[in-house]
Amino acid sequence: MKAKVREKSYHDCVIPISGSKNSALPMICASILCDEEVVLNNIPEIEDTKVLLEIMNSIGYHVKIINHTLTIQPIKKIKWKIKNEKVKNLRGSYYFMGALLGKIGKLKIPHPGGCSLGERPINYHLDAFRNMNATVKETKKYLKIEGNLFATTHELDFPSVGATINILLASVRLNGTTIISNAATEPEVTDVCHFLTSMGAKISGIGTKCLHIEGVKKLKKTEYTIIPDRIEAGTFLILGALHEGITLTNVDANHLKSILDVLRQCGCEITCMNRMISLKKTKPLSPFQIRIGTYPDFPTDLGPQISVLGTQIKGTSYIEETIYTKRFSHISSLKAMGGDLYLNQNMLHIHGSTTLHASELYSYDLRCSAALVLAATCCHDFSTIHHIEMLFRGYENIQKKLSDLGIDFELIR
Repeated sequence: MKAKVREKSYHDCVIPISGSKNSALPMICASILCDEEVVLNNIPEIEDTKVLLEIMNSIGYHVKIINHTLTIQPIKKIKWKIKNEKVKNLRGSYYFMGALLGKIGKLKIPHPGGCSLGERPINYHLDAFRNMNATVKETKKYLKIEGNLFATTHELDFPSVGATINILLASVRLNGTTIISNAATEPEVTDVCHFLTSMGAKISGIGTKCLHIEGVKKLKKTEYTIIPDRIEAGTFLILGALHEGITLTNVDANHLKSILDVLRQCGCEITCMNRMISLKKTKPLSPFQIRIGTYPDFPTDLGPQISVLGTQIKGTSYIEETIYTKRFSHISSLKAMGGDLYLNQNMLHIHGSTTLHASELYSYDLRCSAALVLAATCCHDFSTIHHIEMLFRGYENIQKKLSDLGIDFELIR
């Protein structure tokens, strides 16, 4: 699938931000741990959640989603052998590991996949499961994990979001106290913690780098509302900075401090109030220097998008990527459009400002897709973006939202 994208008549308008993809995926899997009905509000209706719900169906669950509200009914017998091959295309499917271990103590699953961003081993997850007394058997196609788990202390070498959440899922129903040191503190981790506590889990230290989990025997019925997606919000804020401005609703500014700080330092005028953010660009912007890292540092999922902004700012901007080795797969496309940028080890140098020209572009991952869409909106002629289906994995109703802003986005199948 491909899309033709161009700026037609951009204008500032109000864009509602959807629920967080990176909260929704682990929460859907975490519902397995509950013995009663789970209702999740503000579910983003994106490709990743659709695939995950399809996998839930394949292991026996009955799920229903209406107007962004998902209802998951408990079942008596769970199919612990996951055979759905779509696991290979969805990184977030690895949360089935912690959830199934925490519920029935065993699972078999194809190796979880996702975007190609360089080395993304799940050794932190597997080592944690082994630390809890699980046996891990790996073949070329599958992972089989099982064991009578016990509560213990985990000291993560890296504050991995996925590993932190998987340990939480595997431990909330264990007898005893589990401790996670050097835990991830991203808002999505905090959101999952609050979701689990809404079901009766006992977790202390939420929002800090040390989590304590007191195991409970049962998790109860809950209705929970997912936080807004800070990466979608950040993407649209950068789009507003590329043009005349933007206004976002259903957004939490507290989760966006790093991107808001950068945009303010560049010269954008930003107002935050009542779950709304308004950005105006009234003067030429200044170059930026960013170091990407774990929360609360600048998020890696916004690195490609902010680099597009750098091409439109006079002077040299820098982005240092410290998490993924292949995060900047969009660079060749930006160069083809006339961008002046190069990567030296993990430091991206961006020389601006340059005029971007419509071109034939190729997307390699979700955030690369978003960056190329932003770049294409800087052109008056159509750019063609191949493999645009990746964009729909993380951005809900993106075609309408762009159209509302005065941007042409035409899908070609």
